[in-house]
Parts: sequence; structure tokens; C-alpha cells
Amino acid sequence: MVRARGGPSRAFEFFGLFILPPLLYLYFFQGKMPLPLLWGATYIAWRLLNRQNGYRFSRLFRYHQKITPEMKRILKRYFLIAPFIFVLAYLLVPEHFLQLPLKRPILWLAILILYPLLSVAPQGFLYREFFYQRYKKLFGRDRFVLVAGAVNFGFMHVIFLNRITVLLTLVGGYLLMRTYLKTKSLFYSNFEHALYGLTIFTSGLGVYFYHGRIH
Repeated sequence: MVRARGGPSRAFEFFGLFILPPLLYLYFFQGKMPLPLLWGATYIAWRLLNRQNGYRFSRLFRYHQKITPEMKRILKRYFLIAPFIFVLAYLLVPEHFLQLPLKRPILWLAILILYPLLSVAPQGFLYREFFYQRYKKLFGRDRFVLVAGAVNFGFMHVIFLNRITVLLTLVGGYLLMRTYLKTKSLFYSNFEHALYGLTIFTSGLGVYFYHGRIH
């Protein structure tokens, strides 16, 4: 495991990479596509880990040899939660319910393909792999890392300026960080992230993630 030193300098670095960018986005770039900011932060994070005892990119693709039990656990939880996502979409935004697959299937298919690559992958690296490897000592035990990771992931989504997005990603951040802490692998947590994210876009709740405020 890559070792990180704690202390005030690491705390300031954490603030600069995770707290400041969403606030700057809200002040200077509100309404603009946030992906370039995410990609830039991910590149900086990768450079920092690479300088920290030589981070190996192959870690991103590591998975347990016994892949079936872990996948069964993830899929079982997903099939329990997914119906609630669709019910929530129907109740909160009935005018958008299943709108993408029914009315804009080409866009929906593009999201199915591109979202895991352009959004899930950098988020997974930045908010789980890098967060854990770089700042674990700031938070101590894994249970504190779990809570801090969930809050950090939810806070990033304040850029969309609605409470539903923050609440959904706070819960999602907790589930995904728990999977990461259990497996120490982005293979599983990114797979789970993609499942929930694509379900949200399919159901209609995706409007909270690209339309900003919903009244």
C-alpha cells in the first residue's frame, strides 16, 4: 500500500483538491460542463500519487481472483435498491420518468457507453483510490474514512445546486466507499458506481445531475 504522511500540509492539500474546486466552480463556472474540472483534478491526483513512492497504474484494474462472490453481493444489493430509484423518479419527476430510453434512445445509449469511461472512472480514482491512499492518515480508522469519503463525494455534487443530488450521492458515496474499503479495488466500486449512475439516468432522476436546480 502507498504510504501517506498526515499533518497540516496534507490537510491543506485535501482542502485544495476537494473542497475548493466545487466552490470555485459555483462562483466562476456555474452552468458549464464540470467534466474538464474533474479530469484536471484527477490528473493532478494521479501525479501526486505517482510521486508518492511510485504509484502503479495497474492497481486500477486489480480484482480478486474469486470475483463471483463479490459480484453477487454487489448485484444483490443493486437489485434491492434499483426499484426504489425508479419509484423515486416516478414520484419526484414524473414528466421525466424513463424519458431517455423512450424518447431519446440514441442519447441514452451514448450515456450507457460514455458515462462509465468519462465520469465514473475519474470519480472512482479521485474520490476513492486517491482519497484513501493519500488521506487515510488524516481520518484514522476505516470507519472514519468511510464517513469522510461519503461526505466528500456528496459535497462535490453541490455544484448541481439541489438537495436531491447531494442526498443521493451522499448515500451512494457511502455504499461505494464501503465496497472500495472492503475490496481495495476500483474494479468493483466503479462497476457498482456505473450500475447506480446509469439507473439514475435511465429512470429520469438524471435531470438532477445535468439540469442544476429543479423546483
